[in-house]
Amino acid sequence: MAANPSRKLNRKHASRRYLTAALAITCSAGIFGFMPGADHDRVRLSPRFAVGQILDYQIEMRNVTKGRATGLVEDPEAASQLSQSTTLVVRLEVLHLESSAGSDIPKVRIRATCQRAVVTNESDAYDAQAEAMADQYRKLEGHSLEFGLDPEGHVSEVTGLEGVLQDPSALASVRGWLANISAGARFPKKGIVIGEKWHSEEPVPGAPLRETVWRAESTYLRNEQCRAAGGQAGSATGESTSPRTDPAEASEQGENCAVILTQFKILQANPHGDLTPADYLHNGLRTSGVWTGSGESMNFVSLHTGFVVSATQTVDQDLNFTIASASSSSRLNYTGNVKSQSQITLLPSAIKN
Repeated sequence: MAANPSRKLNRKHASRRYLTAALAITCSAGIFGFMPGADHDRVRLSPRFAVGQILDYQIEMRNVTKGRATGLVEDPEAASQLSQSTTLVVRLEVLHLESSAGSDIPKVRIRATCQRAVVTNESDAYDAQAEAMADQYRKLEGHSLEFGLDPEGHVSEVTGLEGVLQDPSALASVRGWLANISAGARFPKKGIVIGEKWHSEEPVPGAPLRETVWRAESTYLRNEQCRAAGGQAGSATGESTSPRTDPAEASEQGENCAVILTQFKILQANPHGDLTPADYLHNGLRTSGVWTGSGESMNFVSLHTGFVVSATQTVDQDLNFTIASASSSSRLNYTGNVKSQSQITLLPSAIKN
């Protein structure tokens, strides 16, 4: 998500805007994962899509933010702690497959319909902007959007959000969820074997400090029955017009899942010198400070279809940074901590609407 800094620093809006990047890290565990390759010892990085396929996911997130923003103007009554809990039930429907040059994995067009959206806030003081953000998420209920997914797992051509979400932070956050539903871009293209470890690094979008990255080490731990994911058995195939994906049959057979553990850190890859990102420099701002964090995620991915049956993630982030105007004495200092938990679960077909 792109930051939208301004020369005129508004303490409330700026502190919440820059926390959007931190909160968007939640649910970065992907919904789509792996597919067995020709070598039976390896699994490859792509789900098996079929036109008409339907997958229902429940996404649960909880973010606890503690912090204070200080500057030329301070609000002693502003909330210093906010806990936001969000539950979404999202139906994914595969609309179209298109062959991709140089790849045996097709481009996919998907419709996502939010069937349920529940958001609650708890804070030590009324936070009007947090409530406005929650209302934006609630507007997603009953709404559909479409997006493309390329062979590398990148999301493109998102349509249907702008008419529902007016708040730039809410819009950026939802786009962030879509961008993270595919783990394919973060895993080796040759496939993986049990016991293998691999490393990856991605930028944290919207961070106010240059070269803030998410540096991860992933391990293919083992295979086990998918019913172990979240303590319940779910159909990892989904509904489809294709006879090869029968959810009832798949549940009875007790599919196996690959269990993937990812441990990661958030840091500045090059913490020396001027840490101001280019877009902040363009807007006459200078930034400094530190943004660090750590966490882990556990994914259960169907070996039959490549769809994630369950994914859990925890993240703990510490932020201590300053944003200052290059042409005046105006500045914003933010110090805080963000703790996030998320759970993504593929819902059994028996409880689908």
